[in-house]
Amino acid sequence: MNLKQRNIYILLGLFFLTHLILYKIFGIVSTNEAEKYIQQANLLLQGQFPSSSKYYYYLPIIFLIALAQKFSLGYGFVVFIQCIFAAFGIVLYYAGTKKVFTDKVALLSSALLCLFLPFFSWNFYLYSESLFITLSLILYYLICQFEDQQKKTLFLIFGVFTIMVFSRPFGVLFIFPLFTYFLFSRYKSKRIKFFALTLSVAFLGMTLVFINKIFHGGEDMDAMKPFQEEHIICFVPQKPEGAKLDLKYYDNGIRDIAYYITHNPDHFTMLMFKRLFSFFSLTRPWYSKEHNLALRLFIIPIYLFFIAGTVTWFKRKKNAFYYFIWLVIFYPLAVTFQCDDWNGRFTMLVLPPIFALAAFGIYFFLRIIRPLKN
Repeated sequence: MNLKQRNIYILLGLFFLTHLILYKIFGIVSTNEAEKYIQQANLLLQGQFPSSSKYYYYLPIIFLIALAQKFSLGYGFVVFIQCIFAAFGIVLYYAGTKKVFTDKVALLSSALLCLFLPFFSWNFYLYSESLFITLSLILYYLICQFEDQQKKTLFLIFGVFTIMVFSRPFGVLFIFPLFTYFLFSRYKSKRIKFFALTLSVAFLGMTLVFINKIFHGGEDMDAMKPFQEEHIICFVPQKPEGAKLDLKYYDNGIRDIAYYITHNPDHFTMLMFKRLFSFFSLTRPWYSKEHNLALRLFIIPIYLFFIAGTVTWFKRKKNAFYYFIWLVIFYPLAVTFQCDDWNGRFTMLVLPPIFALAAFGIYFFLRIIRPLKN
């Protein structure tokens, strides 16, 4: 058994163990948001899908639930597929991190990701998160794997990105880190570079269209409500009566937000910092003190080593670095234009690169102190 095989077996063993713990804690969650997807799956089987246009951006989970219903497989089948897909994702995450860093860094970052129980807890929910998070791990792998771009790599990356867009609306936000990645990539020819950047710009344009359509998706898709009612956490208004703001409505969600920001900069800045704190801290007032303490004890050292790892790795100028950093910067900032999630699930998308750079920071730190001990 070679080193890579041994590490993968260790990783899968840890993955299996944490999922046993998670299953004991959560069981199978088919309530709350899951009820929406179950209803849409029923409508799909009846030929009446969708009840709202926003559900076009949650297709994989709806199709999976519909498949389970069609053949009477039960919701356990959905969870099983999500777990198998996630196991595939963590193996690819290990392989991608190994390509960019080392075996030790890859194993450490992957193990830390498994041990951080909130990350994989979504595999037991009939929500869109599990498939979406795994797709982000696959995209992470592709970014790490290809230093030189050619047509095949472009189609793979944009193919996964397109599936992400129709897995969850936030998938469109990955185009901005991808654009930066392609901007600094190496190419087999100038023609391929032109094709990649043109395609990226086209996707950037379509992203604006997608976002505006999402804001017109009905039900809970209201661009301005989180600002007016001061939602730090989605659907938890701090001012249900509405803050006194200078607003203007153009029947265009992006334009409405732009007007709000330019005419209420202090209010937007206040909400932005509160939402960023919520995003990265992952703690919640409704969690127990022990729960919040456990989150802090785990995540704060990760963030500190992430900073150390980022500063150290910056000198290496790997293409993946630009994707990592822009994802960690842009994705949280984009979340501040609406609100953070009740259980911090939006944060899960930036954790893979954060954990990889943190593991590199830990590895580099240990290399420094080892000679000092001798």
